[in-house]
Amino acid sequence: MRSLIKRFSLHHIFTALAGIPLILALLMAVELAVFQKTTVEQANRDQEIIKLTLLYDNLAHNLAVERGLTAGVLGSKGAQEQVAKLKEQRKNADQHIAAFNAFKPEYISSELTNKLKQSLDTQLADINQIRNQVDQLSPKRSPFAYYSNLNQLAIDNAVLLVSGVSNSEIIRLGNSLTSVMVIKERAGQVRGALNGAFARKNSSLGQYTAIENYLKSGEYAERLASLAMPSEFSSQLEAAKNSPTWKQVVDIQNHYLGQKTQLQNLQGPSALDWFGLATEKIKLVNKIRNQLATTMTDVVSTQASSAQWLLSMMIAAIVCLGAVLFGGMVVSLSSLKRRVGELTNNLASMSKSNDLSMVLKDEGKNELSQISSSVNGLVSSIKRLLINVTETNKHSHQRLDQMVQGANDLG
Repeated sequence: MRSLIKRFSLHHIFTALAGIPLILALLMAVELAVFQKTTVEQANRDQEIIKLTLLYDNLAHNLAVERGLTAGVLGSKGAQEQVAKLKEQRKNADQHIAAFNAFKPEYISSELTNKLKQSLDTQLADINQIRNQVDQLSPKRSPFAYYSNLNQLAIDNAVLLVSGVSNSEIIRLGNSLTSVMVIKERAGQVRGALNGAFARKNSSLGQYTAIENYLKSGEYAERLASLAMPSEFSSQLEAAKNSPTWKQVVDIQNHYLGQKTQLQNLQGPSALDWFGLATEKIKLVNKIRNQLATTMTDVVSTQASSAQWLLSMMIAAIVCLGAVLFGGMVVSLSSLKRRVGELTNNLASMSKSNDLSMVLKDEGKNELSQISSSVNGLVSSIKRLLINVTETNKHSHQRLDQMVQGANDLG
């Protein structure tokens, strides 16, 4: 090892010893920055997932309203009030369809979003055909089943999206949101089915069974939501269930279920009264949904901003630290190389010209200064020795001259 070290100059050894740890430290810092960049991308991805999930929810909500009004139009055989409300709702639904189609993912995988959107786009392509059949009061395909299928696709896609979120808090809020979507969908199915039944003043056993299943499914969704939600939102859901509007809707639903043996002579409120009351109940749920959406948006925005700020600070720290360390190493190496070169050149010059008048610079307290100081001391000692020798020789010459003179005098 020593023989290997002797083959290299001092500044090369110093460069290796100082540079390798510096490079390793910078590589670790860069790796940390890359990891933080991944965190930023995940935060932005979570933010985009929530945005797309809310677009799915808006789409399902407005199509559910259109489904309910469509059932009322068909049940009332084209009553003008029902038709007017349906046309107005179709405009709202078209706006949310356009917003959904305009969404372009930046952080979410395009392959994933396209797969999720493909089935929904296929169904949405038939919406104008369904609407025309409803307007002519001669549907060849069940509008209720069509809208229900669309909404279920939207809910399923939202559930899949939320499962890809990286933040545990957002996952919980996202699961709460999808549970609320299911509650609204089941309530919307009941609203639409009973809207048609009350408009016709009769129902069928198949419709009765379907409504009964919708209500059971809605109860399961409410239970899941209360378990998945943070306490503040589950409390809001319980407060909504205890509201007069909710209880009145439940009473009408139970009254309908109690008429299983007289479905051909159905008793109940008018279709418009029922639809308005059921819509008010769904608005109570939608209010919780809006607060969930606001909370989720705030959380993901804060997460993304915090991650981006931390990444910026980390990059700035890496750049500054790297510049300081690299600059310090370069300056130290340059100084070392210069001083070693000066010392070597001066010693070579002293050796070549036998010039003992040269004095080496010995400022500082490092090893090179100590070497220079030692060399200067050695040169001073040699100079004193030479002076002493010269003086001794001079005295010897004087005594010799005296002896020669004495000998001459004797002769």
